[in-house]
Amino acid sequence: MFWVTARLGTIRGISWRIGEQPLVFGRGLGCDVTIPDPLISRQHCVVHLDGGVPCVKDLGSSNCTLLNGRPVTEAKLQAGDEIAVGKTIFVVSLAEATLPADEATAGEPDTIQSPEDDVPHTPHYLDANPPMEGLDTIEDYVDLFRMCRNVGNASSIAQLLDIVRRELEPRIPCRCLCFCRSVGGGKLSVYERHADDAPLELVPPQELIERAFHDQHVLTVRLRGPFSPYTALAVPMTAGQERVGVFALCTLHNVLQRDDKALSYLRAVASQLAPLFHMIEQIEFFRSENERLRSGTADRTTLVGESPEIRKAQAQLREAARSGMPVLILGETGTGKELAARLIHDHSDRSARAFVVVNCAAVPPDLMESEFFGYEKGAFTGAMSRKLGRMEEAEGGTLFLDEIGDLSLENQARLLRAIENGTFYRVGGNREVQVDVRVVAATNKDIASSVRAGQFRADLYHRINGFTVELPPLRERPNDIPILADHFLRLTQEERSPTVRSFHPDAVKALMGWRWPGNVRELRNCIERACFLATDACIRAEDLRLPTGRAHEASAAGEPSLADLERKRIAEVLEKAGGNITLAAKMLGVSRPTVYRKLAEYAIQTPVR
Repeated sequence: MFWVTARLGTIRGISWRIGEQPLVFGRGLGCDVTIPDPLISRQHCVVHLDGGVPCVKDLGSSNCTLLNGRPVTEAKLQAGDEIAVGKTIFVVSLAEATLPADEATAGEPDTIQSPEDDVPHTPHYLDANPPMEGLDTIEDYVDLFRMCRNVGNASSIAQLLDIVRRELEPRIPCRCLCFCRSVGGGKLSVYERHADDAPLELVPPQELIERAFHDQHVLTVRLRGPFSPYTALAVPMTAGQERVGVFALCTLHNVLQRDDKALSYLRAVASQLAPLFHMIEQIEFFRSENERLRSGTADRTTLVGESPEIRKAQAQLREAARSGMPVLILGETGTGKELAARLIHDHSDRSARAFVVVNCAAVPPDLMESEFFGYEKGAFTGAMSRKLGRMEEAEGGTLFLDEIGDLSLENQARLLRAIENGTFYRVGGNREVQVDVRVVAATNKDIASSVRAGQFRADLYHRINGFTVELPPLRERPNDIPILADHFLRLTQEERSPTVRSFHPDAVKALMGWRWPGNVRELRNCIERACFLATDACIRAEDLRLPTGRAHEASAAGEPSLADLERKRIAEVLEKAGGNITLAAKMLGVSRPTVYRKLAEYAIQTPVR
């Protein structure tokens, strides 16, 4: 596949693809490559493919067309040849890459994906001066000044896109406008904005954006299929010597024909927007990081304790964070599974990107697809605009699937495909979306038993079980109870009650004597409640409001308490009843509300029928 790039002249650095359709060069506004030069004829020459070989043909120009310094009427071209048209010199380059056949359909352009070793023949302009050379009228500078003044009010990428599209509208109406940022490894993260009446499928091709970024050239391509009236442009953005990303848009082809300065103006716009785009992204990142630190998230995303059990879990989490593999976190309710997932994310190479939490138990089965994958405008009644799903929100980061064991088998199959391939379709969409996310899942169920019972898909289980971390219940590490109590007391002091400073010995004894069926979450709530109830600087046993009497004494002595026996009996009966609350209440001789209250009190999970 061949390209022709302006190496010298007012439009230098801009590239066009050579295809079967003739590429007309000239001074006239109807030309594919319009060059404002009085030495050039209105239609000067044409470049096209003839049997796969690029050729140049002079169209009877006044000052002729030069190929490698010699006048030609018609000649074949090779990579490295130079074509002189007036004061502008073009160079022919070759890129050994093609668009997959299944992607060359409606709305997809015939363009390329640049290989890493494809060395461009044109220089890389990494400073702000060359893009400004194409502006030679006072109107150009006034338009650019007005845009720079107005975009200074943008405080987010979304606002920046809206302002730029509004400022470009009188001169270059953008049906789709994109800022594409480099996220390392040759990947680009895309922010896009469509005009209200523009189809969502109209986007600059990914291959065009990637080539513009790698080669640092301004690229244009005429779209095909139903979007043939449109042209896509991609302009590289640099801040100093750093490649920031790409400024891309789709506009009607005749808009560029009418404005022979459009490409030069867009290069100047991109050069001015690049540092602002880079700065706003940094501000958004530091703002979110500041909010995380101010809210105490950094202090809370730590598994506190010194017992061998918690140290083992901490070591597993560090290994899981480094591995980059999917992680399955197992543990009872309240053991800190979400904190563990956050710890994995914060210590991984994805820590700078999003950490998105989805409670699978809280997602209605019929809304699972729109929640995970998002939907397109008009996909159903009430879908007034496109909504990104949780997987797209987690692009480049971590997707935490809490209580994954509660997903239905049907939705497990949908989730499996998206996790395996990293691809999915939005509800109501026909364009495949690809994401790069790391999945961390958690459940309080014995998921291996659920697989054997046919209640959880084995293929999904093996996909998410790349690395397993088990969090121990609090009753198995009683020596950590005073440490955790001091930790929660300190956090509560910072937020609400600075007057409470310590625990009375009888309070510590009561804390050690309780079995904590709700684990760390129950302990934290207990400490926060005690800080509110305490009447002096010391928390006493009565401030904890824990069960007392024989149940407490038996538990403190290491024997099964009355609460333990009651919990075990309810769980056994519920299992026999197959999770039927009404039947279990009859077998226990109590009312249904009593069974529900006991289930909540002892954190008993209802068996899945």
